[in-house]
Amino acid sequence: MNFCHPKGHLFVPDNSPPADALQRVTHLGIVAHPDDLEFMGWHPILQCLHSPPFRFAGVIASDGRSSPRAGIYAHYGDDEMAELRLSEQRHAAVTGEYVAIASLMYEETGPVMGGQNSSSLVADIGQMIRLSRPSVVVTHNLCDRHPHHIVVVLATIEALRHLGPDYYPKEFYGGEVWRSLDWMNPSDRLTFDVSEHQNLTAALMGIFDSQITGGKRYDQATAGRKRANATYSDPHTTDQSSALEYAMDLLPLLANPSQEPVEYASQLIEHFLQDVRRRLLSGGKA
Repeated sequence: MNFCHPKGHLFVPDNSPPADALQRVTHLGIVAHPDDLEFMGWHPILQCLHSPPFRFAGVIASDGRSSPRAGIYAHYGDDEMAELRLSEQRHAAVTGEYVAIASLMYEETGPVMGGQNSSSLVADIGQMIRLSRPSVVVTHNLCDRHPHHIVVVLATIEALRHLGPDYYPKEFYGGEVWRSLDWMNPSDRLTFDVSEHQNLTAALMGIFDSQITGGKRYDQATAGRKRANATYSDPHTTDQSSALEYAMDLLPLLANPSQEPVEYASQLIEHFLQDVRRRLLSGGKA
């Protein structure tokens, strides 16, 4: 495969030909950084675990070079960090039984991830979708706080719209990383039970030691968020699961290609505002 960045490449854990591997893909995760899949996408990963014919693959846009570092990683230069994070992502692909990982290797401090020129990123994402034709596409949500995540979700929407309806997935949603989605009205958000195989999801997160030992306890924060989602999902019932993932449904942006993503996100925020106003004006009455 040819990607726009000279360092971009496809890793296939079972060493099968890339074209053959991509034809097996049913679920495609498209994210900004090495580790985003494993912190955000438990649901699609678990859906595909030991569950043929479902198979998972990922697309990682950046090289991860600008992540904070401490402890044993404090002396790592940016190039060393990029290599380490690439190695961790490959390890996760093997552990999670992914079909493939496309590492696009755009510099985190460069123009593409800075949102100044996304045409090459759109082309790379489009190539992966065109060759794999997934039925499920998972990316970041439109209200995420991380600028790289916004670059990727907008590029994914643009790539799908450019490819056209023949390549539209049956499911298209954005998960939680740098902003929880518990603020969304339950009727607006997607909810996935990810209670099973928490030993595996913990292992997948733990692979990214450069981030965890390096200064950020993403593993604890991620598991805590999903646990909190489960407990606080309904104030009137006992816990029905031990971990829930929330996601923003992005499929309406394909059903209505003329709608701007900012308009769609604003509608969801307006729904939340209306719910808050209704509750306050009613004095808490149901």
